[in-house]
Amino acid sequence: MFVQLLPQLDQSALYNQWDFADPLANANGGASALTARVLPVLLCPSDVIPQNPVVSSSRYYGIGSYAGNGGSQTHPPAAIKGDGIFVPSGSSTPTFPVVRIADVTDGTSNTLLLGERNHIDANYDTFVASAWVIEPMGQWGWWAPSGGMYGLSDVTLSTFGPINYRLPFDFAGKGGVSQTDFTNTYDAMRAGSFGSQHAGVAQFALADGSVRSINENISTDVYRAVGTRSGREPLGDF
Repeated sequence: MFVQLLPQLDQSALYNQWDFADPLANANGGASALTARVLPVLLCPSDVIPQNPVVSSSRYYGIGSYAGNGGSQTHPPAAIKGDGIFVPSGSSTPTFPVVRIADVTDGTSNTLLLGERNHIDANYDTFVASAWVIEPMGQWGWWAPSGGMYGLSDVTLSTFGPINYRLPFDFAGKGGVSQTDFTNTYDAMRAGSFGSQHAGVAQFALADGSVRSINENISTDVYRAVGTRSGREPLGDF
């Protein structure tokens, strides 16, 4: 998604080097790889990113603060709904078909386009050692994942969980929560939620090009309505 936007982000030189035939090739070269670039335009000044770029399987990936609106659920990959603006297709190397303005029948001023990601969650990070999650929260948000369905969770977020959602317990305090329940509910909400370091709000761009703060206490029904492009849900103020 963000690779396709590079020319509009004054990154045409980077875009022109990109290997679209073999996405993984863009991660070759260690810390000098194309995927390792840290792009200031994709970073919120208030975001706290513990390490940037991050290393995964000896490959380097730059982290960004923003993600596209994938709709009502974007994580884990098996639960993707595909009812937002950025819609995945394919299995091993997903691509993003174009969603036209005409497809946003809920109205572009009533539909999210992009939003922020919160990279801090100490409770979530305690689940890494047990392999209940694949990486700590600070490592989500690769702007150029080079393959695999979990890359969709790096470039898209959803309205499945509330704005600024953080895990309410650590691994030691999970009680009777099973790994399956954790994956389907808590991990799905946390890894897929929009959020920020701004107190009580997160910043969003809407599909009409406008930008606004949305309060974390927004009605769940309204929030989920603005996440879908053609749900025709009743919509109040937000």
